[in-house]
Amino acid sequence: MKLFYKIARILNIPDFIDNVEGFTRTKTEEIKIRFEEYAMELLSKVAIYLAMFFVSLFFLLFVSITASQYLNEVLESTIAGYGIMALFYLVLLIVLFLIKKLKSNDSSAEEESKNISTFHD
Repeated sequence: MKLFYKIARILNIPDFIDNVEGFTRTKTEEIKIRFEEYAMELLSKVAIYLAMFFVSLFFLLFVSITASQYLNEVLESTIAGYGIMALFYLVLLIVLFLIKKLKSNDSSAEEESKNISTFHD
């Protein structure tokens, strides 16, 4: 046993263990700090995008109400302008849905053709 302690003292193992512990503590702290910085940056970007989304949403809402009121005056009606704006947004929704569907069909057709070409090779 005395031989083990002498060898450990000669090789300076306690200092080596302290250095390893210090290194791992330092690296752990560094990783925590990096993660916190990344999380704060991500949260700030999300907050900015959410604010932009809500401002855009309110802008679109008030432009739509204004256009509806204008159409009501032009058509001399109390509800026709709102109906026309609702139809406009419905048509826009259908067009966007069809575009999405066409793009998804195109990408699945490309992938299918890749799978077929690799199967025949």
